[in-house]
Amino acid sequence: MSNSKIKYLKDDKVKLTMDLSDYKILLKGSNDLRNAVSMMHECHTIYLEDLGKLEVLTYRMQESMGFVSGKHPWSDCTIPTKN
Repeated sequence: MSNSKIKYLKDDKVKLTMDLSDYKILLKGSNDLRNAVSMMHECHTIYLEDLGKLEVLTYRMQESMGFVSGKHPWSDCTIPTKN
């Protein structure tokens, strides 16, 4: 998913361009997230398989949106500084 392009426009707008295949991967991740959350609500538990899907979605979103990782794995991501 490294083909994503992020362009920072005037008036605090962002333009994101990505391949359709990458967009479909994010769609699948979004559906996996919805299903995992639904399962957690119904069963009051989480399966390791769902946890893995959530982790993969986290990294895919971070990469495709151009977010910057914190210094530690538990740090929040940030928007890159504009140069």
